[in-house]
Amino acid sequence: MSNERPFLARLACAGSVFCEEAGIWFPRVYRVHWPKEMEPEPLAWPSYTLEPDRFDKSARLQNIGRLDSDAPTSVLVKRHGSREEALGFRSAIAVFDPSQIGCRLFRDGVGIFTISCIPTYKVWPGPLLIYQTEHPADNIVGWNTWTLGITPDGKHIIGDDVFFPGLPKLPDVVSDDFFIDEAAPGQWTNPF
Repeated sequence: MSNERPFLARLACAGSVFCEEAGIWFPRVYRVHWPKEMEPEPLAWPSYTLEPDRFDKSARLQNIGRLDSDAPTSVLVKRHGSREEALGFRSAIAVFDPSQIGCRLFRDGVGIFTISCIPTYKVWPGPLLIYQTEHPADNIVGWNTWTLGITPDGKHIIGDDVFFPGLPKLPDVVSDDFFIDEAAPGQWTNPF
């Protein structure tokens, strides 16, 4: 008899966000509208889910493609390569922000996903609905991170601009020969 606890991840349905590099569709995101008498404390319970079938008829679910401009937080939907990676991510969220008890695991035919509420950065144009995954790449670490943020007005922010707006773009190969040119911020130059 094994002492390992069974891994439970709720089922998710494919949505409309596609990561070409990883070849995956992200699950649909649903906003949970609770009846007034059941409305949870802010951030005490997730107001978003990837699984529409879990809720009884007392909660109304709305398939969303972006967050409202007055949403209290941003939302991160992250695909994980393994069960261990997903559980590690969930543990890290709990360590750094214990109020995030709502980081939940879901699965579909392409992987394991977490959904969590995260703070909205002041430099963002409002609360973002963020999708993120890693994919194989021909570089020193063997992978890259793909990130897509969707603003309240439906605009897309892609890549490092989501979490690091204004950060200079790194060259494909980083070596000691490259430095940031102070005269042309955001431009990488070779001094030789």
